[in-house]
Amino acid sequence: MGKEDLIVDNPLLLTSLFSKGIFMIPDKNIAISEGLKLSIPQVDVLHIVAETGLSPYRQETIPNTMNALTKSQAKWGKTYEILDADALGTTVKNYIDQVPNQIKIIFWGRETPHFDQLSENSHRLLVLSMPSVMLASQESKMEHWVRIKQFF
Repeated sequence: MGKEDLIVDNPLLLTSLFSKGIFMIPDKNIAISEGLKLSIPQVDVLHIVAETGLSPYRQETIPNTMNALTKSQAKWGKTYEILDADALGTTVKNYIDQVPNQIKIIFWGRETPHFDQLSENSHRLLVLSMPSVMLASQESKMEHWVRIKQFF
């Protein structure tokens, strides 16, 4: 079969030449993320934590913050999830970009390399220090509490 035989008006006529199907072999410089399905919880608030120090953030810090917020402001949603930044399966920025717009996100990790990829605070993203940094002083706790209340 010559080259001129492969030029057809309907490419479907060529399928008989490829009994196992036609596959694209991706260029190694092209990133294909279509197959990447991230697990995104359906909650009102998503906490993404990049903690390098010791902090009881999962059992105390974040739950206590959310409970206090519920008592002070009843207008926000009450469901939340805490995720570790290193366990997302992708970069923090890529994960945040795929989270639905109605979910508010608090990223705890201003001091980590994950922060370099993020744009500053927006209507749905609040960037804070790591929980261990926040807990380091009473002034830091108050500053974070004020920012969280303003965010909601």
